[in-house]
Amino acid sequence: MEPLVSILIPAYNVEKWLAETLESAINQTYEKIEIIVLDDGSKDNTFAVAKKYASAKVKLLRQENMGVCRTRNSLMKQAQGEFLQFLDADDVLHPDKIRTQIRASENTQAQRTFFTASFGTFFHDINKARFNPNSLWQDLNPVDWMMLKFTEILWMNPTTWLIPRELAEQGGVWNEKIARSGDDDGEYMCRIIKNADLVKFVKESKCYYRIGNFGSLNWNSKKALEELYLSLRLSTEHLRSIEDSERTRIACLNYIQVWFDYFDDPDEPARKKMQEYARELGGELVEPRLKAKYIPFQLILGKKFARKMHNFLPKIKLRISSRFEVWQ
Repeated sequence: MEPLVSILIPAYNVEKWLAETLESAINQTYEKIEIIVLDDGSKDNTFAVAKKYASAKVKLLRQENMGVCRTRNSLMKQAQGEFLQFLDADDVLHPDKIRTQIRASENTQAQRTFFTASFGTFFHDINKARFNPNSLWQDLNPVDWMMLKFTEILWMNPTTWLIPRELAEQGGVWNEKIARSGDDDGEYMCRIIKNADLVKFVKESKCYYRIGNFGSLNWNSKKALEELYLSLRLSTEHLRSIEDSERTRIACLNYIQVWFDYFDDPDEPARKKMQEYARELGGELVEPRLKAKYIPFQLILGKKFARKMHNFLPKIKLRISSRFEVWQ
Protein backbone atom coordinates (compact mmCIF):
# COMPACT_ATOMS: atom_id res chain seq x y z
CA MET A 1 0.00 0.00 0.00
CA GLU A 2 1.38 3.41 -0.96
CA PRO A 3 1.40 5.90 1.93
CA LEU A 4 -0.92 8.91 1.94
CA VAL A 5 0.86 12.28 1.76
CA SER A 6 -0.82 15.37 3.24
CA ILE A 7 0.06 18.62 1.45
CA LEU A 8 -0.55 21.42 3.97
CA ILE A 9 -0.96 24.97 2.65
CA PRO A 10 -1.35 27.96 5.00
CA ALA A 11 -2.71 30.88 2.98
CA TYR A 12 -2.83 34.57 3.85
CA ASN A 13 -3.28 37.35 1.26
CA VAL A 14 -1.82 35.30 -1.58
CA GLU A 15 -4.38 35.77 -4.33
CA LYS A 16 -1.56 36.53 -6.83
CA TRP A 17 0.24 33.22 -6.36
CA LEU A 18 -2.14 30.66 -4.86
CA ALA A 19 -3.47 29.27 -8.16
CA GLU A 20 0.03 28.33 -9.36
CA THR A 21 0.81 26.77 -5.99
CA LEU A 22 -2.38 24.73 -5.90
CA GLU A 23 -1.98 23.52 -9.46
CA SER A 24 1.54 22.31 -8.65
CA ALA A 25 0.09 20.30 -5.74
CA ILE A 26 -2.83 18.91 -7.70
CA ASN A 27 -0.60 17.88 -10.63
CA GLN A 28 1.73 15.70 -8.58
CA THR A 29 2.59 12.44 -10.35
CA TYR A 30 2.30 10.73 -6.98
CA GLU A 31 -1.46 10.30 -6.77
CA LYS A 32 -2.12 9.26 -3.18
CA ILE A 33 -2.30 12.75 -1.73
CA GLU A 34 -4.68 14.99 0.14
CA ILE A 35 -4.40 18.77 -0.12
CA ILE A 36 -5.59 20.95 2.74
CA VAL A 37 -5.71 24.73 2.36
CA LEU A 38 -6.36 26.91 5.41
CA ASP A 39 -7.15 30.56 4.70
CA ASP A 40 -5.83 32.48 7.70
CA GLY A 41 -8.31 35.38 7.60
CA SER A 42 -7.10 36.84 4.29
CA LYS A 43 -8.25 40.35 3.41
CA ASP A 44 -7.95 39.85 -0.35
CA ASN A 45 -9.46 37.24 -2.70
CA THR A 46 -7.37 34.32 -1.45
CA PHE A 47 -10.42 32.33 -0.32
CA ALA A 48 -12.21 32.89 -3.63
CA VAL A 49 -9.17 31.64 -5.57
CA ALA A 50 -8.88 28.54 -3.37
CA LYS A 51 -12.60 27.83 -3.65
CA LYS A 52 -12.22 27.27 -7.42
CA TYR A 53 -10.01 24.25 -6.65
CA ALA A 54 -12.10 22.68 -3.88
CA SER A 55 -12.74 19.00 -4.58
CA ALA A 56 -12.63 15.57 -3.00
CA LYS A 57 -8.83 15.86 -3.08
CA VAL A 58 -8.59 19.55 -2.12
CA LYS A 59 -10.09 20.47 1.27
CA LEU A 60 -10.62 24.16 1.95
CA LEU A 61 -10.85 25.64 5.46
CA ARG A 62 -11.11 29.18 6.80
CA GLN A 63 -10.36 30.86 10.13
CA GLU A 64 -9.80 34.27 11.68
CA ASN A 65 -6.23 35.50 11.39
CA MET A 66 -4.04 33.46 13.77
CA GLY A 67 -0.59 33.67 12.22
CA VAL A 68 1.37 31.12 10.24
CA CYS A 69 2.57 28.91 13.12
CA ARG A 70 -0.90 28.40 14.56
CA THR A 71 -2.26 27.87 11.04
CA ARG A 72 0.28 25.13 10.35
CA ASN A 73 -0.60 23.50 13.66
CA SER A 74 -4.28 23.53 12.71
CA LEU A 75 -3.40 21.97 9.36
CA MET A 76 -1.44 19.21 11.07
CA LYS A 77 -4.51 18.34 13.16
CA GLN A 78 -6.52 17.94 9.96
CA ALA A 79 -3.89 15.84 8.17
CA GLN A 80 -4.52 12.12 7.71
CA GLY A 81 -1.32 11.31 5.84
CA GLU A 82 1.61 9.12 6.83
CA PHE A 83 3.87 11.86 5.45
CA LEU A 84 3.53 15.65 5.75
CA GLN A 85 4.42 18.09 2.95
CA PHE A 86 4.36 21.74 4.05
CA LEU A 87 3.83 24.10 1.12
CA ASP A 88 3.82 27.87 1.46
CA ALA A 89 1.11 29.42 -0.69
CA ASP A 90 3.53 31.25 -3.01
CA ASP A 91 5.92 28.33 -3.60
CA VAL A 92 5.70 25.63 -6.27
CA LEU A 93 6.27 21.87 -6.38
CA HIS A 94 7.84 20.09 -9.35
CA PRO A 95 5.35 17.44 -10.61
CA ASP A 96 7.67 14.62 -9.43
CA LYS A 97 8.64 16.23 -6.11
CA ILE A 98 6.71 13.91 -3.81
CA ARG A 99 6.98 10.78 -5.96
CA THR A 100 10.78 10.82 -5.98
CA GLN A 101 10.93 11.29 -2.21
CA ILE A 102 8.44 8.48 -1.57
CA ARG A 103 10.50 6.18 -3.81
CA ALA A 104 13.61 7.16 -1.83
CA SER A 105 11.78 6.28 1.40
CA GLU A 106 11.16 2.78 0.07
CA ASN A 107 14.91 2.26 -0.35
CA THR A 108 16.06 3.86 2.90
CA GLN A 109 17.14 1.57 5.73
CA ALA A 110 16.99 4.19 8.50
CA GLN A 111 13.70 3.97 10.38
CA ARG A 112 13.29 7.68 11.11
CA THR A 113 14.34 9.62 8.03
CA PHE A 114 13.70 13.30 7.30
CA PHE A 115 13.63 13.89 3.53
CA THR A 116 14.83 17.05 1.78
CA ALA A 117 15.02 18.09 -1.86
CA SER A 118 16.68 20.45 -4.33
CA PHE A 119 15.14 23.89 -4.49
CA GLY A 120 15.45 26.74 -6.94
CA THR A 121 14.77 30.41 -6.23
CA PHE A 122 12.68 32.49 -8.62
CA PHE A 123 10.73 35.73 -8.81
CA HIS A 124 7.87 35.04 -11.23
CA ASP A 125 8.88 32.38 -13.76
CA ILE A 126 9.96 28.96 -12.43
CA ASN A 127 11.68 28.31 -15.76
CA LYS A 128 14.21 30.94 -14.68
CA ALA A 129 14.74 29.44 -11.22
CA ARG A 130 18.32 29.19 -9.98
CA PHE A 131 19.44 26.08 -8.14
CA ASN A 132 22.43 26.81 -5.90
CA PRO A 133 23.59 23.63 -4.11
CA ASN A 134 25.16 23.99 -0.67
CA SER A 135 26.61 21.66 1.94
CA LEU A 136 23.14 20.56 3.13
CA TRP A 137 22.43 19.02 -0.28
CA GLN A 138 23.67 15.59 0.80
CA ASP A 139 22.76 12.77 3.18
CA LEU A 140 23.71 13.74 6.74
CA ASN A 141 23.19 12.63 10.31
CA PRO A 142 21.37 15.16 12.55
CA VAL A 143 24.52 16.47 14.27
CA ASP A 144 26.40 17.08 11.03
CA TRP A 145 23.33 18.68 9.45
CA MET A 146 22.98 21.23 12.25
CA MET A 147 26.74 21.78 12.46
CA LEU A 148 26.78 22.77 8.78
CA LYS A 149 23.69 24.95 9.16
CA PHE A 150 25.22 26.87 12.06
CA THR A 151 28.80 27.04 10.76
CA GLU A 152 28.07 27.96 7.14
CA ILE A 153 24.78 29.80 7.87
CA LEU A 154 22.69 27.63 5.56
CA TRP A 155 18.96 27.15 5.14
CA MET A 156 16.50 24.66 3.66
CA ASN A 157 13.22 25.99 2.30
CA PRO A 158 10.32 24.20 4.13
CA THR A 159 8.83 23.19 0.78
CA THR A 160 11.79 20.79 0.37
CA TRP A 161 10.73 18.76 3.39
CA LEU A 162 8.83 15.48 3.42
CA ILE A 163 8.31 14.45 7.04
CA PRO A 164 7.18 11.02 8.28
CA ARG A 165 4.26 11.51 10.61
CA GLU A 166 6.10 9.66 13.38
CA LEU A 167 8.87 12.27 13.38
CA ALA A 168 6.41 15.16 13.23
CA GLU A 169 4.45 13.83 16.21
CA GLN A 170 7.61 13.16 18.20
CA GLY A 171 8.93 16.67 17.51
CA GLY A 172 5.72 18.44 18.42
CA VAL A 173 3.89 21.44 17.02
CA TRP A 174 5.23 24.67 15.53
CA ASN A 175 6.24 27.05 18.32
CA GLU A 176 3.69 29.88 18.32
CA LYS A 177 5.85 31.89 20.75
CA ILE A 178 8.37 32.58 17.95
CA ALA A 179 5.93 33.27 15.10
CA ARG A 180 7.37 36.77 14.54
CA SER A 181 11.01 35.74 14.81
CA GLY A 182 11.53 35.06 11.10
CA ASP A 183 13.20 31.82 12.18
CA ASP A 184 10.23 29.68 13.21
CA ASP A 185 10.91 27.26 10.33
CA GLY A 186 14.59 26.96 11.29
CA GLU A 187 13.75 26.10 14.89
CA TYR A 188 11.06 23.62 13.84
CA MET A 189 13.38 21.84 11.41
CA CYS A 190 16.16 21.50 13.99
CA ARG A 191 13.66 20.14 16.53
CA ILE A 192 12.32 17.53 14.14
CA ILE A 193 15.76 16.56 12.79
CA LYS A 194 17.28 16.00 16.24
CA ASN A 195 15.02 12.95 16.61
CA ALA A 196 15.82 11.56 13.15
CA ASP A 197 18.28 8.82 12.30
CA LEU A 198 19.10 10.38 8.93
CA VAL A 199 18.46 13.51 6.86
CA LYS A 200 18.06 12.10 3.36
CA PHE A 201 18.68 14.48 0.45
CA VAL A 202 16.87 13.47 -2.73
CA LYS A 203 18.55 15.37 -5.55
CA GLU A 204 15.98 14.40 -8.20
CA SER A 205 13.18 15.84 -6.05
CA LYS A 206 12.67 19.54 -6.83
CA CYS A 207 10.65 22.53 -5.72
CA TYR A 208 10.68 26.28 -6.22
CA TYR A 209 10.94 29.06 -3.63
CA ARG A 210 9.56 32.46 -4.60
CA ILE A 211 11.69 35.42 -3.47
CA GLY A 212 10.88 39.10 -3.63
CA ASN A 213 7.56 38.59 -1.83
CA PHE A 214 7.91 40.94 1.16
CA GLY A 215 5.93 40.26 4.29
CA SER A 216 5.52 42.17 7.52
CA LEU A 217 8.66 40.92 9.26
CA ASN A 218 10.17 43.71 11.36
CA TRP A 219 13.26 43.07 13.46
CA ASN A 220 13.14 46.65 14.74
CA SER A 221 10.28 45.52 16.97
CA LYS A 222 11.27 44.60 20.54
CA LYS A 223 8.77 41.75 20.52
CA ALA A 224 10.23 40.35 17.30
CA LEU A 225 13.76 40.55 18.71
CA GLU A 226 12.69 38.72 21.87
CA GLU A 227 11.18 35.98 19.71
CA LEU A 228 14.26 35.88 17.49
CA TYR A 229 16.50 35.42 20.53
CA LEU A 230 14.26 32.60 21.79
CA SER A 231 14.23 30.90 18.39
CA LEU A 232 18.03 31.07 18.05
CA ARG A 233 18.52 29.73 21.55
CA LEU A 234 16.09 26.86 21.02
CA SER A 235 17.63 25.96 17.64
CA THR A 236 21.14 25.77 19.05
CA GLU A 237 19.99 23.86 22.12
CA HIS A 238 18.49 21.22 19.85
CA LEU A 239 22.02 20.52 18.61
CA ARG A 240 23.48 20.59 22.11
CA SER A 241 20.82 18.14 23.30
CA ILE A 242 22.38 15.44 21.12
CA GLU A 243 26.02 16.57 21.33
CA ASP A 244 27.24 19.20 23.77
CA SER A 245 30.93 19.51 22.93
CA GLU A 246 33.46 22.23 22.20
CA ARG A 247 32.88 21.96 18.45
CA THR A 248 29.08 22.19 18.73
CA ARG A 249 29.30 25.16 21.11
CA ILE A 250 31.62 26.94 18.65
CA ALA A 251 29.12 26.29 15.84
CA CYS A 252 26.27 27.64 17.98
CA LEU A 253 28.28 30.74 18.87
CA ASN A 254 29.03 31.36 15.22
CA TYR A 255 25.33 31.09 14.38
CA ILE A 256 24.10 33.59 16.97
CA GLN A 257 26.95 35.97 16.08
CA VAL A 258 25.58 36.32 12.54
CA TRP A 259 22.13 37.24 13.86
CA PHE A 260 23.57 39.58 16.50
CA ASP A 261 23.72 42.40 13.95
CA TYR A 262 19.99 42.90 14.44
CA PHE A 263 20.44 43.47 18.19
CA ASP A 264 22.19 46.84 17.88
CA ASP A 265 20.33 48.75 20.62
CA PRO A 266 22.53 48.59 23.77
CA ASP A 267 19.43 48.90 25.98
CA GLU A 268 17.56 46.07 24.24
CA PRO A 269 16.87 43.26 26.80
CA ALA A 270 17.10 40.58 24.10
CA ARG A 271 20.59 41.86 23.22
CA LYS A 272 21.76 41.31 26.78
CA LYS A 273 20.29 37.80 26.73
CA MET A 274 22.21 37.07 23.55
CA GLN A 275 25.46 38.17 25.20
CA GLU A 276 24.75 36.07 28.29
CA TYR A 277 24.04 33.03 26.15
CA ALA A 278 27.29 33.57 24.24
CA ARG A 279 29.19 33.45 27.54
CA GLU A 280 27.36 30.24 28.41
CA LEU A 281 28.67 28.85 25.13
CA GLY A 282 32.19 29.87 26.15
CA GLY A 283 32.65 32.96 24.00
CA GLU A 284 31.83 36.62 23.47
CA LEU A 285 29.80 38.30 20.75
CA VAL A 286 31.53 40.90 18.60
CA GLU A 287 29.69 44.22 18.53
CA PRO A 288 27.60 44.71 15.38
CA ARG A 289 29.30 46.81 12.71
CA LEU A 290 27.76 48.47 9.70
CA LYS A 291 29.24 47.81 6.28
CA ALA A 292 31.48 50.60 4.99
CA LYS A 293 28.92 51.86 2.48
CA TYR A 294 26.50 52.68 5.32
CA ILE A 295 29.01 54.65 7.41
CA PRO A 296 28.19 57.98 5.66
CA PHE A 297 24.55 57.56 6.70
CA GLN A 298 25.69 57.03 10.27
CA LEU A 299 27.99 60.07 10.29
CA ILE A 300 25.37 62.40 8.84
CA LEU A 301 22.06 61.07 10.18
CA GLY A 302 23.02 58.83 13.07
CA LYS A 303 23.40 55.11 13.78
CA LYS A 304 19.67 54.38 14.01
CA PHE A 305 18.99 55.78 10.54
CA ALA A 306 22.01 53.96 9.13
CA ARG A 307 20.69 50.69 10.53
CA LYS A 308 17.32 51.32 8.87
CA MET A 309 19.06 51.88 5.55
CA HIS A 310 21.08 48.70 6.11
CA ASN A 311 17.82 46.75 6.41
CA PHE A 312 15.86 48.69 3.78
CA LEU A 313 18.15 49.10 0.76
CA PRO A 314 18.66 45.37 0.04
CA LYS A 315 14.87 44.97 -0.10
CA ILE A 316 14.59 47.79 -2.64
CA LYS A 317 17.33 46.19 -4.72
CA LEU A 318 15.53 42.84 -4.59
CA ARG A 319 12.19 44.42 -5.49
CA ILE A 320 13.71 46.05 -8.57
CA SER A 321 15.36 42.77 -9.54
CA SER A 322 12.09 40.89 -9.14
CA ARG A 323 10.22 43.34 -11.36
CA PHE A 324 12.47 42.57 -14.29
CA GLU A 325 13.41 38.98 -13.33
CA VAL A 326 17.04 40.13 -13.05
CA TRP A 327 19.52 38.17 -10.93
CA GLN A 328 22.25 40.00 -9.07
